[in-house]
Order: sequence, then C-alpha cells, then structure tokens
Amino acid sequence: MNISTGQDKTPKKNSLIDEINSIKDKNSVEYRDKIRKLEKTLGIDEVNIFKTANRKIFEENLENMSDLEMKTLAAKLKIDPSGSKPKLKQKLLRQFDTQNVANRGYFIPQPQPKQIFSDEDRQKLNQVLNG
Repeated sequence: MNISTGQDKTPKKNSLIDEINSIKDKNSVEYRDKIRKLEKTLGIDEVNIFKTANRKIFEENLENMSDLEMKTLAAKLKIDPSGSKPKLKQKLLRQFDTQNVANRGYFIPQPQPKQIFSDEDRQKLNQVLNG
C-alpha cells in the first residue's frame, strides 16, 4: 500500500522568465530567441510599432527588411524615409532608442485615462445620484 504525501515528485518545469534570467550571455542567440518568444506571448509585437522592445532583435529585424519595408516603417514613425539603406537604418535605430529610452528591455503599455463625461455632466450626474 502506497501512502501519498500529497506532494508532486515530478520536477517543476522552469518558466520562460526563469529561463531568460538564467542565461548569462545577454547577446546570445538563445537569449534573443527566448525574448522573442516572451514578446510574442505578451503581444508586444502587436502594441509596439517596432514589433519588439529589444534593440538587438530590432537590429536583426532591420537587417532582414527590404528598402521598401524600412521606408514604410519610417513613414509610420514620421521620419524622413529618404537616403541610403544604411542611413535609413541609422535613423530608425535612433528613433527606436528615443522611444524606448524609459523601458530599455520591455515595452509595457500604459493605460490612457479617458474622460467619459465632461465636468459639467459629471456634476449633473452627481446631483441626480445624490439627491
């Protein structure tokens, strides 16, 4: 007869964050792959115009972009898309650094407060509710 202590003996699988934190070389391909996976899971590619919050990954993405793709991205960022490919790449990297200076790693969208009622309407509503 086996008596269970209620504790699971199977080894616990490390989370993605634990795996990322355990990587010593932050410039390695393995690290960037894990960051890509995390960003995909968090949806950063959908909320960040650069599709990443990591500079190294953005540099790799720029290397794989055509001239037209780079110019389209520049236009979305309201940057002058003229010039050679290396010059445009430099402009895009500068813009990336400017927009991600506060986050340096992860882009966390901040909720924007939206005022539904004007101050006058809010006062009227308070009067109706309170009496």
